[in-house]
Amino acid sequence: AQADLSTTVTNQQIATVEMLMESFVNQANLPGVSVAVGKGDELIYAKGFGYANVSDRIKMTSQNELRTASVAKVITATAIGKLLTERKLTLDEPIEKYIPYEPAQYANLTVRQLASHTAGVVHRPKGMKYKKKEFKSIRETVEAMKEDPLQFKPDTQYSYSTAAFNLLAAVIEGVSGMSYETYLYHEIFKPL
Repeated sequence: AQADLSTTVTNQQIATVEMLMESFVNQANLPGVSVAVGKGDELIYAKGFGYANVSDRIKMTSQNELRTASVAKVITATAIGKLLTERKLTLDEPIEKYIPYEPAQYANLTVRQLASHTAGVVHRPKGMKYKKKEFKSIRETVEAMKEDPLQFKPDTQYSYSTAAFNLLAAVIEGVSGMSYETYLYHEIFKPL
């Protein structure tokens, strides 16, 4: 059912969204989801479904902060595309040009290799230094990778890699002179 996203939301539209979301959470066996609908600058609907924390039975709300997970890759690729369009970086220069602190084994990797998952960077490095760790900066994340070898010679295989996108976030910082979050806010989200 497609709802009319006028600024006035009917009870029928709300009931339809809620029925669909409750069904989705149950059928997909998800702990919980948060949904928000906006029109222009106005938030017209927001609600949580299921649980934010299943073991403690904490209900999901529209106010829970959630990880973007791999959606961040699309956002990062958008920022890289903007910098490419502005001719502030190129796809085939070694990333050492943009990141002064990159681990040596990654110095000659290119933006193209990182973005296309052909650089050989491990997906999620194993070990306690990563387990449930919340890094305070992109630099801290990249520096934690200093002992992680490449899985294969670049451009010889494809292997999905979250860590490669951490390096791309560092490229964005190096090129823009801003933190990753600040760049995304000012150059991507605010204009949108």
